[in-house]
Order: sequence, then C-alpha cells, then structure tokens
Amino acid sequence: MEQNKNWVNSVKSLYLWNLIAWSLATLILALKPIIDTLAKSDWVENPLQSLVYMALAFPGTLYFFLQSRKLEPNEINKSHEIFDRIMRVHTPTGIAGLAGAVLGLLPFLVNILGPFSTSDDLGTWLDTFWLNVGLLVPWVSLYGFVTFYVIAAVINKRRKKQRIESVTKS
Repeated sequence: MEQNKNWVNSVKSLYLWNLIAWSLATLILALKPIIDTLAKSDWVENPLQSLVYMALAFPGTLYFFLQSRKLEPNEINKSHEIFDRIMRVHTPTGIAGLAGAVLGLLPFLVNILGPFSTSDDLGTWLDTFWLNVGLLVPWVSLYGFVTFYVIAAVINKRRKKQRIESVTKS
C-alpha cells in the first residue's frame, strides 16, 4: 500500500509542478510588455507569438494535471488504468518534444549563451536576457516538458515493476 501511495503522490506532485511551471512562464510572457511599458523601455516586444507557443502546450498540461487528480492510492487498480491512459498520451508527445529538444539544441544554446557574448557587465547580460525573454521562455518550456516526461516515464517504469513484483508475490 505504501508503494502505491508513493507513486500516486509522485505523479500528482509532478503534474502539479508542471502546471505551475507552465503558468509562471506564461505569466512572465504576458507581463513583459506591461513591465517594459511601465519602465519606459525603448523596445516593447509583442509577446503574441511566444504566447501562442505557450498556449499550444496548455491542453496537454491541463489534461495531465486533471487526470492526475483522479489518482487514488486506495483505488489502486483504477489508478493504474488512469496512469496508463496518461502515459499513452504523454509518451508520443514526450518523444516528439524530445526530438524537438535535440534538433533545437543549437538554437537554444545560441539564445541562452548569446547574452554572455554581449558584454562583461552583469547589468548588460540581464538586460539582454530580458530583451530575449520572448525567445527564451518557449525554449525553456520545451526542455521543462521533456524533463517532466522523463520523470513520468521513470515513475511509470518503477510503478510497473512494483506491480509485477506484487503480482508474482501473491
């Protein structure tokens, strides 16, 4: 029972953090033009394209979160079925995200490391990062999604192993 409770709580926690991370990243993108306007910035970026990228991730993020809320340690067979259903959706999207992360590694590194080539001054680095938030946040979100997928896959593998062990012991 304790092992069942562990993986169920891990999955619930994982998808809660996934939703929180997505929400914070999207909030940063939505608030950036407001902050830039209030700071009387010379350049106020339109975040629409970046927000569209983030919006594309919302249905899956919400689905994973809502499905994980249905998991109950006391109804373990039902929880296994629900998590199997989650992984049937998460596996192909996770593999596609992983492919995108691998293929996009070079542009990601250029976008992340680029500000370091602009100056030796920390303030200039931070300004350059802030100017590039619209580019950086969707990339970071993609790598975050891949990370959440890998964690879910590890939990799934351990869960299946525990289930097989409990069946063979009975």
